[in-house]
Amino acid sequence: MEKFMNTFNAINDELYYTNRLWQAAEMRLCVAPKGFLRTSHHNGSIQYYHRQNTKDKNGVYIPADNLELASALAQKKYDQQLVKAARAQIELICSFLRKYDPEALEKVYSSTSRYRHCLIEKAILPDEEYAAKWLAQDYVKKGFTEGSSEYYTQNGERVRSKSEAAIADALLRAELPYLYEYPIDIEDITLYSDFAILRKRDRRVIRWEHFGMMDDTYYRNEAMSRLKLYEKAGLVPGNGLIITMETIKQPLNLKTIKTTIDHLLY
Repeated sequence: MEKFMNTFNAINDELYYTNRLWQAAEMRLCVAPKGFLRTSHHNGSIQYYHRQNTKDKNGVYIPADNLELASALAQKKYDQQLVKAARAQIELICSFLRKYDPEALEKVYSSTSRYRHCLIEKAILPDEEYAAKWLAQDYVKKGFTEGSSEYYTQNGERVRSKSEAAIADALLRAELPYLYEYPIDIEDITLYSDFAILRKRDRRVIRWEHFGMMDDTYYRNEAMSRLKLYEKAGLVPGNGLIITMETIKQPLNLKTIKTTIDHLLY
């Protein structure tokens, strides 16, 4: 439902934007000069002429020191075409909005006899039901080596660092469904993303990698190789992939985590 409402809101935004363009063009036309602009290319230069009316085929030559008039006439023609296009666009959008029902696909199931519900697999699930099903999937995590440091999130999940625990806790507070070290196969190589987050507004899975030892040359090179693999899968920072990093002198902070969540996961 949320996905369809986002579509509905985006179309309404487009309607508002088009209306503003239309109104601005109409206001400019109210003070536009009378007549039309004719252009001519002569001896390698462009010449401008002011046609007073439709019967005036040639018009009066506009000298170089009066190009403001030529500009105003050109703007007038542009605005007239813009108004025409905006009106057509607004009419199409309004027609669509009158007919658009964001719940149409969900109503197919609700209008079906309840005695058939147990026989049907719903194609469209409510956001929370979809998220719960996504979280319930079974997968193999990377695992921990014996003797490695133990860090735990607020819900008791073991992670590999304090920073990962802070990210997990922030995702939990933001009510964003996530899976820890959820695998992805790229060119026969399995990467275990630190976090795979379900962005509910479009139901897209966003990967979050935190690089916590960027002081170390070997670690840094491994991180770059990891990013190259993600790139081959079409995942780049800002589009399907979130990256954060830290050094000993510049640790990850909660403000950075919150800003990242607010900008990329809602």
